[in-house]
Amino acid sequence: MLANASDMSRRCAALTLVPQAVDKIADIKLNSTYYTTLSTLSSNVGPKFVSSQLIKHVGSKPKVVVESATAICKLIGEFGIKNFEIKTVVEFGKT
Repeated sequence: MLANASDMSRRCAALTLVPQAVDKIADIKLNSTYYTTLSTLSSNVGPKFVSSQLIKHVGSKPKVVVESATAICKLIGEFGIKNFEIKTVVEFGKT
């Protein structure tokens, strides 16, 4: 369903990246599905928006922070660094 949503709005994408959903990235059973969702959202609304929402809602659980950083690294590999807010990503990496 999400793969066909090429006209998805940023509001809809933001609702997908609420803190309760971001916490699920640390669940090993959902990790690959979550990354696929992040990749699809990035294709539809832009990786800069998705990464900033992910960073905004990541919280302080160590496993969630690590998996979120890994997901952002994968997204950078997929979409290229020029499509990200570099300062925000670097600040997130320092945490």
